[in-house]
Amino acid sequence: MNAPYIHLIFSHLPVTGVPISLLIFLIAYVKKSHQIFIAGCWVLLIVSLGAIPTYWAGEPAEEIVKHLPHFNEQIFERHEAWGQYALMSTLLSGFLALVCLFYDSFRKSVIKPLVIATVAWVIVNAAILLVTANYGGKVNHQEIRGSSVTYQETED
Repeated sequence: MNAPYIHLIFSHLPVTGVPISLLIFLIAYVKKSHQIFIAGCWVLLIVSLGAIPTYWAGEPAEEIVKHLPHFNEQIFERHEAWGQYALMSTLLSGFLALVCLFYDSFRKSVIKPLVIATVAWVIVNAAILLVTANYGGKVNHQEIRGSSVTYQETED
């Protein structure tokens, strides 16, 4: 297992887990269920920890993939910059989940402003992760870069 492998494997944890926790929060709201909200906080806390090895493996992964034929340095720099935002926003989401869990463990409820702040931040976090993952996919995959990709037609 090398750095790009670790980076790719762990990056899927927050990229998919944060939106899943948002879906759990939506279900909790619809069902008016405190227990489902707390379950969503646990999911959010756990998946947010996936941002740490993802970020740590990013730099060593660059050293391996930058020599590949379709590597794009400009896109990589954008991915790296957004990666910092993704790390901080995901850790903040995990922290907010932890605050909700601690508050719940002492009060057996979570105050509404904390719930609203947590859910609102998770929406922002999901957007940041989406942009970061989009750039990450484009770093070495020319086929998903959009209009900058040129295709050569072949005759059959």
